[in-house]
Amino acid sequence: MAAASRLASMLLSHAAHASTTWRRPCFQTLFTSMNAHAPPWPACSNVVQQRWYSSAAAAAAASSAQVSVVPCLKDNYAYVMHGGGVPVTVVDPGEAVPVERELARLGVAPEYVLLTHHHDDHVGGVTRIKEAHPNVKVVYCEADRDRMPVSADVAVSPSSTFALGDLQAEVIDTGGHTRHHVAFHIADAGVVFTGDALFVLGCGRLFEGTAEQMHESLARLAALPPKTRVYAGHEYSVANADFARAIDPKNAGLRARANQLRVLRSAGMPTLPTTIESERELNIFLRASEKEIADSVSKSVGEEVSDPVNVFAALRRLKDNA
Repeated sequence: MAAASRLASMLLSHAAHASTTWRRPCFQTLFTSMNAHAPPWPACSNVVQQRWYSSAAAAAAASSAQVSVVPCLKDNYAYVMHGGGVPVTVVDPGEAVPVERELARLGVAPEYVLLTHHHDDHVGGVTRIKEAHPNVKVVYCEADRDRMPVSADVAVSPSSTFALGDLQAEVIDTGGHTRHHVAFHIADAGVVFTGDALFVLGCGRLFEGTAEQMHESLARLAALPPKTRVYAGHEYSVANADFARAIDPKNAGLRARANQLRVLRSAGMPTLPTTIESERELNIFLRASEKEIADSVSKSVGEEVSDPVNVFAALRRLKDNA
């Protein structure tokens, strides 16, 4: 009842700045930020189409572009970016069927597929998509070539850029979860696709990389413009919020954000996108240099930890065992 009451009382002040399309009748409203730490949340229980508005200089290319949030597998998200001056772009298709269903609903064919890393829950649908759309250009890190299920049409390297239609996409080194994990930043559209590097209030496990590597990767993402919208690979937000609050229990902003995330999930809505600004302020994995976080981690592990990389490493171990 509390969640329903909150949803019923949401303001529509951001209606002019976002658009939402539903695949079936669901929540006939726009979710407006419940606190100062989060952007407006157009959402739906199935697929969300979101319109963003970037700078005036980029408006001609990206002001009418949209991102469809496509649930896949258990808790993955794939994305379909389309409209405006943006070519139809699929990101991390963990399975093909829901992505193909969304492409068909939109009446578009994919022009690009971006893959952040080689894990099957992010690339499991790319073979079928490539078979169905032979002209689609698959983009991923060249160093991962031997671990991908299809050949790269555009093989990229970290710290490089490539042409995404008429736009430029930046390839950010986000190694740590895997050795050659990358994120894709489209500055004109004001978005970054972070795969399993940066989540809402969290970060990815360290399967192949080191804590130092991941700490540096997150620092690169944190350096993006504050209003950049972050589209991550999984719906882990509520669990991440619970862990963050255990580490930083007195943080009122974090408490409000956790409540917001619970309302979204109880309503069947995705919690993405987040923003770089929100994650800088509240994500404990981006705040390992703060004394409050170091003190809390030291108390949790039973010994003093002060170096930011060591604080981050301890945080990641604590989260792994939570």
